[in-house]
Amino acid sequence: MTTCHDPAPLTVAFLWASHREREVPPDTPVAIVEERRRDFYAGAAALLSGMLDLVDDPDGDPDRGPTARELDDIERIAEELADFAPDGGPGPG
Repeated sequence: MTTCHDPAPLTVAFLWASHREREVPPDTPVAIVEERRRDFYAGAAALLSGMLDLVDDPDGDPDRGPTARELDDIERIAEELADFAPDGGPGPG
């Protein structure tokens, strides 16, 4: 099983492969797998966009680290995702 702690570069493709290995049964029809993959990438894109908005520095300072508010927002998102799927499996919906 692949994990985020492996030395491979962290990419959405890597995360999808790990998710698919854990959560998508091997006998899942190809059309369903592709639909889940598109949904996974859409979620990743939405999360990335939100995270970039959180840490965007309006003054353009590339050395500015995240603020306490930004870190709180990131923590809140992590908690929300954990609550969505508390057992580590697919969440509701």
